[in-house]
Amino acid sequence: MSAIEKNRKEHVVQAYDVKINALHELKNGVRNSDIAKQLNVHVRTVQRWQKNQKKILEKEYNADERLSKKLKRNKALKFDFVNKLTWLWFNESRNAGVSVNGPQICMQARAMYIALGGTENEFKASNGWLDKFKRRHNIRSMATVGEKRSSHIDAAENFITWFDNYIRDENLCEDQIFNCDETGLNFKNMPRKTFTSKEESSTCDSKEMKERITIMASSNASGGLKIPLVVIGKSTEPGCMKSINELPVYYRSQECAWMVSSLFKEWFFSEFVPKVTLYLKSKNLPIKAVLLVDNCLSHPRKLQMGTNIRVIFLPPNTSALIQPMDQGVLQYLKLKYRFLIMEHIVNNVNNGEGLMEVVEKISLENGIEWLTNAWDNVRPITIKNSWNSLWRRNCDATTTQNSILDLMNLPENRILPRLFHSILQNTESYAQIAYDSVLDWLNPPTILTPEEALSNEEIMLVIAEEERGKESGESDSDNDSDPSISNEDVGDHLKEILSYCKKHPDHFSKDEISMLLKINTRILNKAEHIVTQQLI
Repeated sequence: MSAIEKNRKEHVVQAYDVKINALHELKNGVRNSDIAKQLNVHVRTVQRWQKNQKKILEKEYNADERLSKKLKRNKALKFDFVNKLTWLWFNESRNAGVSVNGPQICMQARAMYIALGGTENEFKASNGWLDKFKRRHNIRSMATVGEKRSSHIDAAENFITWFDNYIRDENLCEDQIFNCDETGLNFKNMPRKTFTSKEESSTCDSKEMKERITIMASSNASGGLKIPLVVIGKSTEPGCMKSINELPVYYRSQECAWMVSSLFKEWFFSEFVPKVTLYLKSKNLPIKAVLLVDNCLSHPRKLQMGTNIRVIFLPPNTSALIQPMDQGVLQYLKLKYRFLIMEHIVNNVNNGEGLMEVVEKISLENGIEWLTNAWDNVRPITIKNSWNSLWRRNCDATTTQNSILDLMNLPENRILPRLFHSILQNTESYAQIAYDSVLDWLNPPTILTPEEALSNEEIMLVIAEEERGKESGESDSDNDSDPSISNEDVGDHLKEILSYCKKHPDHFSKDEISMLLKINTRILNKAEHIVTQQLI
């Protein structure tokens, strides 16, 4: 294998919104070389995006315009859009423990259709539509998350059998089997209080939406490799941070602080694959792994690294039963986070500050620090036991629930909630709060709380961004995309070779140097031709 082939980067086509995120990072002071390393592209590619940023940003605007026009004139597309919007809303509601029935689904679908510019007469969201919606998404019941229905259990059991056979056939060990999952988090998370007015309630809800972030945890089944958390916020320039590359997490921004397919794809190639590869090499294991993910819109279907690192999707509606991260890992992570925020509040109030003053000062940087601490505290045994429902060969006598109980029952953690409750009661708006409400806030029955779920407006923005990705030709091989090795790169290497040959005339003939000069001229002519084609 030649030196050029050995150092050649994997051809990765970047979606336009990945390029836009890169441009924002450049604006924030991140170096070209750091972005290139993150995305597994050549630094010249990033420089080309910077040079063509006007065209890239226009492409975003044009994709918005095309999508808007298509929705206005195409009822069928509008119906498809409503289906996606309603499905995301349905999942958010169930994950937050909100009971949803058929009439509510129909009402939500009609509201979404009207929000897209439709009329009540065009779309009734009838019982017939509801039946099709339920069949399309394999909804046999309106169970909230965590409820175990026979149809979901059957699908899970079938997958468990298939997965066990797959692991055996591929000869994979627990160090090579990975899982990831997302959840929302209000990083200034506080217990719900009794509001004195509708205006106060509205203001609080607005702040909670602004302070919600998305976190994604990923680890292998042994707990030996915990990949740094993904944190997605709304701000491209969080005032608390100098550079996203200095953070202990993989931070990215998105309009709704939500995981979308372009961000997941970027994380997969620039973070997951390199870290898994290094880990497996350190363990003297084959570079072969599998990543298990939920079956949802933000996880692209066509995503794998050659044949060695494969992505496998869980069956729909089975996450509550067999998704490892949902079997106590994310619960433990958020529980530990809330203990840390509680400790911070108690310490500062004891030093003379007011409760609301302390909460107001909590920054995203604080949240990231506490999340990192919480993730570091998730023990390998907790992660290992989270696979018990899915991978029976991995079974242990204990469960992740034991880890949660252990954390709750630590002597210092039994005192802290009492101190926190006392501080709350000394604040007017929390005066009537019960201790049980603090415990419910600390360890809620569902991973996602209603306050952390997407709003209707955010759901529409998320789906619109996914559709824009399709409109912009996310997978097209345009001239911005990475060549395996560019003409400029070859030209630069050839100049170095020519310089070396000229300095050692005793070893290289004039004919050999002349041949190299001809090759260099042909490469320059080819580069000029490509530039000319781009300008036409």
